[in-house]
Amino acid sequence: MVRSLKIIIIISISISIIIIIIIIIIIIIIIIIIIIIIIIIIIIIIIIIIIIIIIIIIIITTTTTTTTTTTIIIIIIIIIIIIIIIIIIIIIIIIIDNTTTNNNRLHQHVHLFCTIFKNIIFY
Repeated sequence: MVRSLKIIIIISISISIIIIIIIIIIIIIIIIIIIIIIIIIIIIIIIIIIIIIIIIIIIITTTTTTTTTTTIIIIIIIIIIIIIIIIIIIIIIIIIDNTTTNNNRLHQHVHLFCTIFKNIIFY
């Protein structure tokens, strides 16, 4: 009786461990997919911004204006792009940071990286 009980306990523990491992793997895969989607969105946004800049530069250079206004407009556009990219990065970090709030080694590393990155940006 005791022996069969031990076997049942061992089997149940091993099954629960397997289930936990599968859940962790699924969570990691979901996080990776989310990160990939976010990266693709960022790339698309950057490409759109670059295309808009090129169009604006072409329009500015075709119309006869002084070079100073052209350079000022280009500098303003570059600053706006940098601000947009920083905002996107911050949003991504907040999303990743919020999706990985479990007591897991990987999640702790992600959280640490996110807080370091936030500190770098804000301070």
